[in-house]
Amino acid sequence: MKYQSFIFFDIVLTGALYTASFLSINILTSKWVNSAELTEIKQKLNNLKADEDIFLYQLTKQEKCIVDRNIGILIGNPQAENIITVVSNPHCNPCAVLHKELEKLLSKTNSYCIQYILTSFSEELELSSKLLIAMYQKLPKKEYLDFLNHWYATGKQNYQNYYKEYKFDTNDPILLNEFNLQKEWIKKTKLFYAPKTFFNGWEMPENYTINDLIYFQNIHTPH
Repeated sequence: MKYQSFIFFDIVLTGALYTASFLSINILTSKWVNSAELTEIKQKLNNLKADEDIFLYQLTKQEKCIVDRNIGILIGNPQAENIITVVSNPHCNPCAVLHKELEKLLSKTNSYCIQYILTSFSEELELSSKLLIAMYQKLPKKEYLDFLNHWYATGKQNYQNYYKEYKFDTNDPILLNEFNLQKEWIKKTKLFYAPKTFFNGWEMPENYTINDLIYFQNIHTPH
């Protein structure tokens, strides 16, 4: 696709997605279009959004961060070409919502590696990050996924009970090494707030959601 076409589609896509909420409200409360026309409009917008060239153009305009598969909590397919890096906080409600979306994505495809890098609200709550890392190092993959799902569903509110139920050595050198590597990554990238999501290192364009990534399972991004 030519550069001029990229610019045109970027303008069209950005404008369309930013105004989608406004239009949907007005369409539903007026007689602008009938249901068949509305379905056709939605289909055209979805087709535009699912276009790989448009996604790549929007993606590679974003800030890019360090991608290091040697650190973090890796779920999904560790050998997948495409990696979704998530800066997550174990006690963050939007992070829990995002985790649910990632869980749904992984139930549909094995084409992504999901990398969690953890940050905390305070030093006191860093123990939760250590717990999530310790269980990742200790539990089999399936059990860890169940643990992580339960944590984001209920554990983040009942973390004291989780500390008691899931015993681990807070001074374990392997645990501390991984914890410190993640903290160092956060400092280098200056990403102290969560959630933040990156696709192969580029920050996800705000017009796209995790659900949209089902369209891009086999996409190739530039290095």
